[in-house]
Amino acid sequence: MRSLALRRRVAATAVITLSLFLGACSGSSDAGHSSKITGDRQLPLKVDRSRSDVRATIATTISGESQNLLFDTGSTGLSVLATAVPSSVASMTGDPFQESFVGGVVLSGVVVALPVEVAGNASNGPIMVRIVTTATCSSSVPNCSAKDGIAGFAKSIDADGIFGAGLWATGSVYSPLTQLAGGMPSSIAVAWGGSTGSVTLDPIIDTAPVATLSMAPANPAALANGAKAWNNLTVPICWQIESSQRTCTATALDTGAAAMSFPIGFPGGPTTNVKELSSRQRITASTTATAEPFLNFSTGRKLGENLVTVIPGQSFVNSGLQFFDQFVVVFSLSDGTVRLYSGA
Repeated sequence: MRSLALRRRVAATAVITLSLFLGACSGSSDAGHSSKITGDRQLPLKVDRSRSDVRATIATTISGESQNLLFDTGSTGLSVLATAVPSSVASMTGDPFQESFVGGVVLSGVVVALPVEVAGNASNGPIMVRIVTTATCSSSVPNCSAKDGIAGFAKSIDADGIFGAGLWATGSVYSPLTQLAGGMPSSIAVAWGGSTGSVTLDPIIDTAPVATLSMAPANPAALANGAKAWNNLTVPICWQIESSQRTCTATALDTGAAAMSFPIGFPGGPTTNVKELSSRQRITASTTATAEPFLNFSTGRKLGENLVTVIPGQSFVNSGLQFFDQFVVVFSLSDGTVRLYSGA
C-alpha cells in the first residue's frame, strides 16, 4: 500500500505492479485493443496521482459513517482508523489484533462485527472489521510513517484506513468484496486509468486475455463463508531485466504499492542498496521461461507509469498498482486463475 510499502507480512506458506509500453503478447489476437468490462456489480475507484504518490481509494460506509479507504490487494479485510468512525464504534470491545506491515508500521486494536456498505452495496449482514486504535513503529524501523501515531499514519496514507481486497483470510477478517449482499462472486476484475477505475464482481469482458497466471491455495484454504481462498501474493511470473537471465519467481499482485519493486540482487538488477532501477532499462514479464513476454517496457522516473524501485530485504517481485493501470486483472475465485486483459 503506497510506495511506503504498507503490505502485510504473511506466513512463509503465503510469502508475501504504466502507461507501460506493451510488448509482444501471448495467447490473444486482441492484444493491443482495450477491453470493455460490463457487469451488474461495478464499484468505482478513485485514483489520485501526484509526483510523490499514486493510489486508489474506494468509498466505504461503516455503521452509517462514510470513509475513504486505500484499496489494497496486498492485504485482506477492513482496517479502519478509530478516528474515522463514530465514537460508539471506536469504543467497542472485541478480540484484540496486531498487524505488522513491511515498512515498520504496526497497527493494533480490536476486531468487531459491523454493518458495511461498499460504494452503496451493503454487506450480507455485519462483517468483521479491524478498528485501529494504535499505530506505532517496529523497533527496527523507528522512523516509519506511524512514528507520530494514528494522526501521522492517517496523513501518510491520506485515507481513513485500508480496504484489504486480498483473497485470503486472517482469522475471521477477509475481503468485504466476498461478503456483499447479492452473493459470492466467482471472479473479480480490477482496472483503472487516469483518475478513475473500477472493481467489477462477476465481470463480462469482450476480449480474450493476453496472459493467464495461477494462484496457489491460501492457508487456510477456505474463507469463513466457505468460499475458496487464494494467495495472490505469490503468483509465479518470469521476469527479465535487460539481457540477464529470465527468472521465474513469486510476484505479489498488490495495488497497495505505487511502484513495481524488485529485491536487491535480482538478476540484472542492482546488488547494493539503491532506491530505484536506473532509467531506460528494459523489463519483460512472461508466463513461463520460454513464453513470449506479455509485458515489455523501459524504466523511467514517473511514479505509477514506469518507475521501478528496489526494496532491501524483499524476497519477491511486487507488481505495484501500475500493473493494474496497464491491465484489467481478473481474479477467479472458482479456480485460482488470474487473467490479464489489455487495459480498459
